[in-house]
Amino acid sequence: MIEISIVTVAFNAERTIKETLISVQAMLDAGVVHEYIVVDGASTDQTLALVSQFSPSAIVVSEPDKGIYDAMNKGVALATGDYVHLLNADDSYCIEPEIFSQHLSLIERDVLSFDVDYVLTENRTDRLFFNGILVDTAPHPGLIVKKSLYEKYPFDLSYRFAADIDFMLRALSPSIITRIPIVLVKMASGGAGGTTESVKEAASIYWKRKQYRRWVHCQLSILKLRVKRCLSR
Repeated sequence: MIEISIVTVAFNAERTIKETLISVQAMLDAGVVHEYIVVDGASTDQTLALVSQFSPSAIVVSEPDKGIYDAMNKGVALATGDYVHLLNADDSYCIEPEIFSQHLSLIERDVLSFDVDYVLTENRTDRLFFNGILVDTAPHPGLIVKKSLYEKYPFDLSYRFAADIDFMLRALSPSIITRIPIVLVKMASGGAGGTTESVKEAASIYWKRKQYRRWVHCQLSILKLRVKRCLSR
C-alpha cells in the first residue's frame, strides 16, 4: 500500500487550524494516511496547544524558519511516506476517508491532482481543477506528489509568494499527472495569493519560464487589482 504523508506548515494559526486538524485526524483514525507532520514557525499563540489537543499523534517541529516555502521543504524532508500532501493551516479535507482511500489506490503516476473548492464567501465557492494542459492550473492544495519529485525540485526560497507556481512549471508535465475529478480540499480565501506583490512575482516566474500568455494574464490581474483598489478609496 502506498504511504501518504500529510504536511501542514503553520505560524500563529490558532484562528484556522482547528478544522484542519480535525479533518486530518479523521484520515489518521481511518488508517488512510501514513503520518501527519506539522512544521510550526515558532508560534506565540495557541497553535501548538490546538495541535496537541486535536491531533495528538502529529509529528511536530516548532522553530523559526525563512517563510512558508522553507517550512514546506522542511516538512518534505521529514516525511517518510512515498507521497506528500501539503495541506495549509487554513484548509481542510472535505472527502470521506474511505473515498479518499479508494482514489489513492489509483496512483500510477508521480502526481494525483484532485479538485479544490476555493471559498469565496460563506455560501459560495469556486471549483479549481487541472485542465489537462497547463500544469499550473492544477491547484496546489489538491496535489498528492511523489516525495522524490519534491526532493528533486525543492521550493525556491528566493520567491515569497509564488514558489509553488515555480515548482509546478519546473517539475510537472501533463504526462505525470492523473486528475481525480472530485473535491479533496476546501481552500480558504485570503492570504498573500491575491495581492499585487504575489501576482507580480508570479508574472516574473512566467516570464522566466517563457510562459508568455500566462504572463499577460498576470498583467491583466495586476491591472484589475489596481482598479479595484482605486474604486475602494
